[in-house]
Amino acid sequence: LGIVIGSLAAWLLGDMNLAGLRDEPWVRAPIPFWFGWPRFEAAAVASMTLIALISAIESMGIFFALGKMTKVEIKAGDIARGLRAEALATGVGSVFNSFPYITFAQNLGLIAITKVHSRFVVAFGGLILIVLGLLPKLGALVAAIAPPVLGGAGLALFGSVAVAGIQLLGSVNFDRSGNQYTAAISMAVGLAVSSLGTAHVFDGLAPSLRLLLSNGVIPCALTAVAINALFSLGRNEPSRPGSGCD
Repeated sequence: LGIVIGSLAAWLLGDMNLAGLRDEPWVRAPIPFWFGWPRFEAAAVASMTLIALISAIESMGIFFALGKMTKVEIKAGDIARGLRAEALATGVGSVFNSFPYITFAQNLGLIAITKVHSRFVVAFGGLILIVLGLLPKLGALVAAIAPPVLGGAGLALFGSVAVAGIQLLGSVNFDRSGNQYTAAISMAVGLAVSSLGTAHVFDGLAPSLRLLLSNGVIPCALTAVAINALFSLGRNEPSRPGSGCD
């Protein structure tokens, strides 16, 4: 409702440009492999494999946060099914010229705000997105939403994501020095890389390295995994979920 009211206000103030609606047809089916057939290059495959592994780690953290939010115990089988679903969606989406699919942390914010935990609602939302993909005019209308309106919605959304991450960290036993160091150092590395990336410090690096350092999530996750593995050597008890990247 807030987005609708904000968009109406933006349109009345002239901040919402709807000129693109005239250029789009009402119905258009996506054409598979619009940009050409896949090409497999060693550097690109290695980079995407590493990014896929990091995305899987990020998704597992989101799964645990979602389970805590909905009071559902997340087991190993749930994580495996979630990662398989992401892999299948990425494969199918790439055929239809889409970006790789991952579990978006923003959805945690939506669940926290709306208090809606039903999978049927999620499935219906996916159906709406498919319809938007087949109806370019509706897609163009969504794309025309003014940035200030989206920014206003994002204030509560991303704040809720941060709160979900803090709640997940609250389940970690910080009496163990290993957990303390894992969270502290990984967060510091993530923040440092994000700050340096904003200052364009990595612009002179190779494209594959720039991709890995494009935001702080990947270095943060790698640091957390490495430090946690170091402190887990010789320890037989399972580690608890949660790292410094939430």
